[in-house]
Amino acid sequence: MKNIKTKLNDIFLPLIQKRDAFVEFLKSKNLKHRSLFCNGHFVKENGKYFKEIYPIPVVEVKDIGDFVFDLDVISFEGYFLKTDLLNMNLKGILKKFNNQDLCFYGETDYLTDLFYKTDDLQSLLEKLKTCKDKKIAINFTIADIKTDFKNLINLIKIK
Repeated sequence: MKNIKTKLNDIFLPLIQKRDAFVEFLKSKNLKHRSLFCNGHFVKENGKYFKEIYPIPVVEVKDIGDFVFDLDVISFEGYFLKTDLLNMNLKGILKKFNNQDLCFYGETDYLTDLFYKTDDLQSLLEKLKTCKDKKIAINFTIADIKTDFKNLINLIKIK
């Protein structure tokens, strides 16, 4: 049993250290936040969803969204009112995230993508208008987990 616990600590320690560094940054900027562990995330790999059942460090940042510290990436998820999204510069958002794993999905029907990185603006607008959800999530992955946290915060300020 000790060997398994040591392996788990070896896996999770770097994630916790990255999360803790992010929390220190948030504190230095007086941003309200909450740290927790979550499981049950669905991630898309090779076009199919995979459910992560292990605990993942997450930092909820008030009025911004959630930062998920997974094994090999940091991802962001934030919810926006559909009406607000339709009034945003979606073309600019798509351009800003051109080479990112950007995804839009509904609050309740979260396994149906309204937009994935291979879609275009017109497709997104059509899907948003017909989506029954009032809130829409925007999710993207940061491939380099060493990304400067200040730049990360600036990156997701898309309103």
